[in-house]
Amino acid sequence: MIIKHPSPGDKILMFRPECLQLVLGGAKTLEIRGRPFRSGTYYLGCQSQIYAQAKLGRAFPIHTLRDFARTKHQHRMGCTKLPYLKTFAIPILELSPMFVKYCHPRGAITICRYRSGV
Repeated sequence: MIIKHPSPGDKILMFRPECLQLVLGGAKTLEIRGRPFRSGTYYLGCQSQIYAQAKLGRAFPIHTLRDFARTKHQHRMGCTKLPYLKTFAIPILELSPMFVKYCHPRGAITICRYRSGV
């Protein structure tokens, strides 16, 4: 993957610090979300900082708790029920570390678009 600096409008997938550390360390290779993001290049961010550029694969649905448990070694979540009404697994295929500040829009919690100005 060719690393490029984010351009205005590029997608930043936001993470909690502990989940992002698992992704950056290679322990977490599936991201679990409540909607199926399109495959492609995303930036991974946390607290107004981009930490990596990632290539995400095609999302697939997780229909049962058994399927969720079967992929636990990839998503690293311990749950006794599916985390979302509709649960999707998104493969993290490639990862390139980088460090770029961005202007985090107020209220954005899942995904936002890159804006410089920090």
